[in-house]
Amino acid sequence: MNDRPPSWNADTRIFLDTCSLMHPEAGRFLDTWLRPLSERLGVPPLVISHKVKGELERLAAATGEPGRRRQAREGLALVRRGLNEGWAEYRGEPGDSFPDNLFLSLFTHFRLRYRLVLVTQDLDLALDILGLNETRSVGGVRGVEVISVGRGGEALRLAADPERRRGIRRIPLASPQRPDPTPDSRPFARVTSVADWDDTPVHPGPVPGAGDEVRDAQGRRLRLAGELGRGGEGRVHELAVDPRRVAKIYAPGRLQRATLAKLERMTAQPLRHPALCWPLTLLQDAQGRPVGYLMPRAAGRELSRSLFIRPLFQTHFPDWDRTHLVCLAQTLLKILAYLHRHNVLVGDLNPRNILVEAPERVHLVDCDSYQVEGYPCPVGMPPFLAPRLAGQDLHRTLRAAEDEDFAVATLVFMLLMPGKPPYSHQGGGDPMANARKGHFPYALGPRRAQGVPGGAWRYLWSHLPYYLKEAFHRVFADGQRLPVEDWLDLLGRYRSDLGKGRFERDPFPTYFRDLDRRTAEKKGIRWKTCSGCGNGFPDYDDNPRHTLCRRCRSGGASVSPSPAPAQAAPAAAAGPRRRLPVAGLVAAFEGLFR
Repeated sequence: MNDRPPSWNADTRIFLDTCSLMHPEAGRFLDTWLRPLSERLGVPPLVISHKVKGELERLAAATGEPGRRRQAREGLALVRRGLNEGWAEYRGEPGDSFPDNLFLSLFTHFRLRYRLVLVTQDLDLALDILGLNETRSVGGVRGVEVISVGRGGEALRLAADPERRRGIRRIPLASPQRPDPTPDSRPFARVTSVADWDDTPVHPGPVPGAGDEVRDAQGRRLRLAGELGRGGEGRVHELAVDPRRVAKIYAPGRLQRATLAKLERMTAQPLRHPALCWPLTLLQDAQGRPVGYLMPRAAGRELSRSLFIRPLFQTHFPDWDRTHLVCLAQTLLKILAYLHRHNVLVGDLNPRNILVEAPERVHLVDCDSYQVEGYPCPVGMPPFLAPRLAGQDLHRTLRAAEDEDFAVATLVFMLLMPGKPPYSHQGGGDPMANARKGHFPYALGPRRAQGVPGGAWRYLWSHLPYYLKEAFHRVFADGQRLPVEDWLDLLGRYRSDLGKGRFERDPFPTYFRDLDRRTAEKKGIRWKTCSGCGNGFPDYDDNPRHTLCRRCRSGGASVSPSPAPAQAAPAAAAGPRRRLPVAGLVAAFEGLFR
């Protein structure tokens, strides 16, 4: 449950710290949470000190990690946009002390007259700022708050809690723009016994087509328009007067009594999630016979025919990098987590039933196959079908949560290794035979690679972080199962590391990931600075002619000289933070506090 948004007003002053402006989700946080809320509540423009701007400029020009340079440039772009659009303003002087000291001094002095809010990712600074609320010798304190940017761009209120790690408790805040999309949805009952599957057709006769009328459960007439698609079960039609919904009409003899009973249960308690094409109401023909159901209209490209095929990936999503793939995986897993909270299992986690518009805009179709209460998912396809289900009659078998966890792990693997099933290996057979064999070919620590498919897969695997490789080995080599929440945590960490430049963002790198400096030097390998991109790299051959890292030599990065770094500011003094004297602060921030 999210906490409600803060009750700010015109006496509130909100300060943005450098690290939050450099957060990978800073733009989304500002556009979907902080700006709408502050504008609605009449809060003055967000404050960016000249020192924060200076830090961003210094980091954007400095040598070192390319990820930090990119984040600093993106932070500067946000600042410029804020100034141009009027929701942010500069305050202070270029010669102000370090931002931490500046914030502490400002908050100490002005907390008696204003409600002060700091947006920061720095937990040490957050604890110092929150400690000002504990002052008992001064009355009339308006209070200070600290907000941080969450993994998905959400807002987290930070509260001091000495019993938690690093003394901070994170409280999610409700979004002012995106309320819970399903406030009236209730979980389905947990059922452990399968319902009797009656495969008798409801009726074998002809079914309505384009131009014919059908009626919904309330008796309203709907005219079927053009056909959008067809499959083994039936066809999907547009509606003549409702572009937001479509009708699925089963082929003659394909709507069984068991399916109809399941649809009646699903439409009696519809899940109204924007990504789900959930059955909304049953449809009947002119004689009153059930023929299908109404559902929301979907958009996007089939996952299996876009991102899982490299040429189509590069054609349909040419600007995507690994960050987009991770974001897409997070989006899908959040939808699955929502279904699981409502006691629904997808069962047939088929990439043909996932339509992708953008990393955060997807649709799941064919929801009528989902497992609901005692009604199983009657279909399943490798490599997403758990090995224990091979050969079973899926019409009469309820899937367990562990079966869904296997499918989820497979989906995550195939998104990060675009389109490649986890058990695919040289000398293997069909996907189901590979899954039953259980041979996971990729290396981890002392486990050597055996039969990794030819092509880019070795490179892709080398660029994954160890914590993800370890998780995949636990599932596919050791037979363990990880819940959706664990994968969301791992993907959130990976996305953050990608944003910091710690891992390659190219979806299809053409080289192995190099060792880090500590590991290379421990192995006696010389460490050099690339003359092209400025990053460090291990020179395995100790060749003086090697001045470019492997990526630059392969053409994966520009080899033009890096810009000269800006003059670095002196490092902050070690030890306790030094607070600025109050003198000069009022003049430096004149107009902000009055």
